[in-house]
Amino acid sequence: MLQEIMAQFNSTWTAVAAVVSVLCLVPTRAIKLLHLYDTHLGRRQYKILKELRAGESAQSPYAQYLDDALYLESFRIASGIRADRTKADFLIRLARTGHWNNWQIRQIARFLWVTPEQPRLTLRVTKSDAAGAYFACGVGFFLMGIGGVSGLAIMLKGGTFGAFLAGVGVEVMFIFLAALIMSPYNSYRAVRRFQKYLETRPEILDEVATTPAGPLDQNSTPVLERADAASESTV
Repeated sequence: MLQEIMAQFNSTWTAVAAVVSVLCLVPTRAIKLLHLYDTHLGRRQYKILKELRAGESAQSPYAQYLDDALYLESFRIASGIRADRTKADFLIRLARTGHWNNWQIRQIARFLWVTPEQPRLTLRVTKSDAAGAYFACGVGFFLMGIGGVSGLAIMLKGGTFGAFLAGVGVEVMFIFLAALIMSPYNSYRAVRRFQKYLETRPEILDEVATTPAGPLDQNSTPVLERADAASESTV
């Protein structure tokens, strides 16, 4: 009898240790990989561009190209978004309004499009985007339900403190997985909020599309701030 209890206890704690190890290992490894990329690859690219720019005259076309490349690489490091000049300028102005945080801006950037055939900056949200978002939401809730049932079953079947921890670990693991799968739905919600924001400021995208690319001078007013002021004056 005692041996059976010890065997159950050991197997339960083995399961707990395995679940905890997985929960700790996956995020830790992911963070380390992202940090490695940003430190040794992303920033290295920026340093190389700076060295190339230092060797060029200020008037050459290649120097202007390097200025643009430095601007976009610096923007990518600061925001985590890869973008062309038009999109980057718009997202910077959007951030300066103070209405959107960095996470929301990153989600909005996924739905902004500029192509050689259509140089006007547009916000494109298709029916497939909506369908994929709601499908991901449904799958996420389904996984959370499975995690809750599985965790509860482990707790009731084991009847020990170790089984309780194992059940909680399983639930947390399923919730974490569901959160990853539901990320398209969160992005869709953010861009839908931005669409409503554009309903009262439809001129924002048009003004950015006709604004020449280049750094802002000290006397210039961001496009979104001018749009906000215009909308307030009409109220």
